[in-house]
Amino acid sequence: MQRRLRDLPSRVGVYFLPAMCLFPEVGHRLVREKMTCGIGSGFLPTPSAK
Repeated sequence: MQRRLRDLPSRVGVYFLPAMCLFPEVGHRLVREKMTCGIGSGFLPTPSAK
């Protein structure tokens, strides 16, 4: 059995989808900033364009 090593946990994707629905007028980068503003972006990896 293989396990995938990910930079971002899967629960981030689960929270990201409703956040995109709450803020439809802004892009995905601004939604990510809104989600992580309290944490600080230095602790989280930045997703690539892929």
